[in-house]
Amino acid sequence: MPRVPYQFPPPGEDPVADRVRERRGARGLTPLDATLLNAPSVADGWNKLIGTLRSQNSLPGDIRELMVNIASLLRHTMSSSFRPGLRIHLCAPHRSSEYQC
Repeated sequence: MPRVPYQFPPPGEDPVADRVRERRGARGLTPLDATLLNAPSVADGWNKLIGTLRSQNSLPGDIRELMVNIASLLRHTMSSSFRPGLRIHLCAPHRSSEYQC
């Protein structure tokens, strides 16, 4: 269970959720969508980005899927190796070698 509560607004009550439902079709809102709906502008931006990548461009399907897979790999790489380095550079020093953000 995420730390942020899921938001599943009924159809017709939330325009952002309705746009997500339209893109998703019969599948409806997913747990990711329900989490993002806590920040409607983020959910709307994510929906537009994914909608554009998946269906509103001229790239062949295999290239689109390759882009999504590369983005997933980069996300994993950045989460495991880039963030600690970034944290060291962006955080103020606190007691010798410890950093506190």
